[in-house]
Amino acid sequence: MIKIKLLLVYFFSAILLNLNILWAEESPSNEGDEKSKKLNHYNIKILLGVETPGEGTRLDQGLLFKTFLYGGNILKYSTSFNLSAAKEYVQGEFSIGGQLYPLDFYKKSFVQPFFYLEATLGIGSYNKLTRIDGGHNLGVGLDIDFYKNYGLGIIVESHNALEKSLRILVGLQIKDYF
Repeated sequence: MIKIKLLLVYFFSAILLNLNILWAEESPSNEGDEKSKKLNHYNIKILLGVETPGEGTRLDQGLLFKTFLYGGNILKYSTSFNLSAAKEYVQGEFSIGGQLYPLDFYKKSFVQPFFYLEATLGIGSYNKLTRIDGGHNLGVGLDIDFYKNYGLGIIVESHNALEKSLRILVGLQIKDYF
């Protein structure tokens, strides 16, 4: 009885997966041929947001400016720069990591959720003392396409380094820039 149930689950799962793949196929067009001739295409995000401090010595909220440069398919490689500023705190961070777009094969979808993990190196000052710290960022987000190659990016990020914080970012997303 258990074997029959497992076979039925397997059978229906295979049918649903096959239907999803068929629906996700992109119709051929001249524009698609031009894009396939490109060897590399990169995407850019320019985001603004707020930073709420967690564990650490800093208590004041800050403002953020973050840029992403990323490329790839379902598993994308990325690099980013972040500038954080608060009353007594200024820090620039360089990051490198990867992003996972689990629905990237659905080309007709205008909403793309993603997860990412980055290693960061921060250089800045707190209470007029210069410091360097390293850590990682773990985040989730949505890319919402509005017009051809432009859209909105929304990110919630957990920053774990010398100063831990929660970051919320919103900004412009530009696809296939270079």
